[in-house]
Amino acid sequence: MSIIIPCYNADRWVGEAIKSALGQTYARIEVIVVDDGSTDSSLKVIKKYDDRVRWTSGPNRGPSAARNLGLRLARGDWIQYLDADDLLHPQKINLSLKSYEAHPYVDFVWAPHEVIRDGYSPISSTCRDLSFLDVKIAVSENVLDAPYAPWAAMFQREFLAGVGPWNESLTRWVDLEYHARIAVRARSYIRLSRPFYFYRQHDGERISNVNRDRSYIETALQSLNLARETLETSRVSPREWEPVMFPFYVHLSRSAGVAADKSMCLQLLRQAAALRRTAKFRLKCFVVALCVRLLGIKLTSRFIEFALGPRGAKSNP
Repeated sequence: MSIIIPCYNADRWVGEAIKSALGQTYARIEVIVVDDGSTDSSLKVIKKYDDRVRWTSGPNRGPSAARNLGLRLARGDWIQYLDADDLLHPQKINLSLKSYEAHPYVDFVWAPHEVIRDGYSPISSTCRDLSFLDVKIAVSENVLDAPYAPWAAMFQREFLAGVGPWNESLTRWVDLEYHARIAVRARSYIRLSRPFYFYRQHDGERISNVNRDRSYIETALQSLNLARETLETSRVSPREWEPVMFPFYVHLSRSAGVAADKSMCLQLLRQAAALRRTAKFRLKCFVVALCVRLLGIKLTSRFIEFALGPRGAKSNP
């Protein structure tokens, strides 16, 4: 079992991430940390763990390249990705593997994630002795109904080989494109009822940044379009993927509004309406588009957030 931690300028958090990986109740694991050219003291923190982790460091090439390198170095039959500022529940690996024993035909085991604030560690307040009986197990084929899957799930290495490497040309919403490839390849997966992955929200720079300025809209759209193309040409039903995709167009439409890009804002709004298909949502989009034309993009951008609601699926933009 291999836990892969990509790290870039995360000296405030990477130590906790490593501890949560080493603190798994399942003993047969290896922890691989890939330092992606950090300029802070991340590497110094990583080295403190000596031979308890396998680590490597190189020039900054981006989070996807770091994850790909980690996967090449991994020796386990199962793979768990963990961002350097996130945490794993101590029972994450153990209970995931136990659930697999009863359903050995699935491709991965998924559990919900929980958002935590910076400075709060859920490990001390979460029962380390969580029993297998405390977790409900279900088998599903709808992979798009597994939010944050690239991190919240534990994958069979053989399955990931078929999915292919993370796309290193993408710089934003890389997990969205990767999730789409997972969805079209997976036959079935296990859903656990309890959260075992803790996603940290903070003011620092995550390994995948959340910038919303004009220069980042195109890069996010590139990932979104690739994900959509993958799903459109697959066996996945439009009824499954369209409701998942439309909030991302809404999110980018909002970003384009903030950036005062009227043309892109309206274009993305039309695509969101085409995917959502409901009369109520299309009416909202019509009202927003009318306001853009009558009131201007800057004034309307504040209204978009109120009127359209969803900010997008749980991606790591």
